[in-house]
Amino acid sequence: MVNLFGMIMVWLSASFCYYLISYQLKYIKGNLYINGLVSSSSEICAYALSGVLMKLLGVKYILILSYTLAISGMMCLIMINTQDQIWLSFFILGSKFGISSAFNVAYLGNQILFPMSIMAASYGICNVFSRIITIMSPYVAEVKPEAVS
Repeated sequence: MVNLFGMIMVWLSASFCYYLISYQLKYIKGNLYINGLVSSSSEICAYALSGVLMKLLGVKYILILSYTLAISGMMCLIMINTQDQIWLSFFILGSKFGISSAFNVAYLGNQILFPMSIMAASYGICNVFSRIITIMSPYVAEVKPEAVS
């Protein structure tokens, strides 16, 4: 039950933040196409690397690393006022890499944390809760778009 509650929280936060960053991408200063390209590139790298790192570090440590990277990238994006496209791309890369890695580990971690007999049920429960909360991410992204610079 503790594993299920923990994975529901991971799924909620990873799914909500993953889609929130995607919706907020249009409000970030700089070239929209470069920001999108950097975001997608970091996502591909995160998916490839998170599975390998999860085998080495385990679910707990890769989640801590992923969330720390995502929070650091987003805090730099919010706090540092810059017009330089390279820095903006670097901040987006960090936040998208971290949350994409956490989102991938949410899927992969279920296979490790739950026995085969209840794995499908755990996927379903986590997915239902995360999708219900993720419905609100476009609304949150549109609340005050001028706050993201």
